[in-house]
Amino acid sequence: MVLINPIAIAARDNLKDFKEIADKVGMRFMLMEGNLLGAYREKGIIKGDEDDMDLGIMDNEFSKFPQVIDELLKKGFVERKKVVINNELHGGCWERNGNHIDIMKMITDDAVYNYGEMGRIRYDYPKDIFETYSKINFLGIEVETVGDIEKYLEVRYGDWKTPVSRKEYDYKDAKYSPNVKIL
Repeated sequence: MVLINPIAIAARDNLKDFKEIADKVGMRFMLMEGNLLGAYREKGIIKGDEDDMDLGIMDNEFSKFPQVIDELLKKGFVERKKVVINNELHGGCWERNGNHIDIMKMITDDAVYNYGEMGRIRYDYPKDIFETYSKINFLGIEVETVGDIEKYLEVRYGDWKTPVSRKEYDYKDAKYSPNVKIL
């Protein structure tokens, strides 16, 4: 795999370091959102989506995340935002070298869901998608993701097989995000 774009190189390096830290503290995480779509459909980063990593952490693993934050800061990451909902940490964004890692706490209830836009939107998923893990290679790094990748992509994006330009895509539009709820 040849990575020429410096932001894509930063994305790979950031994912590698995040995985190393998560493994060190014993925290599982999953590749999600546009990165999973790119890894599965494009076998790499989707053009125009090089600037971030989208990672989910199940709620039963999330108590380990503050340790990960400490280690990210030691490795030169800068906190861009923390997502706090009802006085509880739900994720956030940490940046290094022009690329940022978006962390989403995946909450398990009757379904699995996560918040976006500081709690103003919510994405709901059937629980069975998250009951097992699978592995996928992304940028030369083997990472875990949801057990049923195609079902996840269908729930999250609808017609995930047809590429949509970044300019056209709107994560709040049910056409592109059928599982979004505006709160």
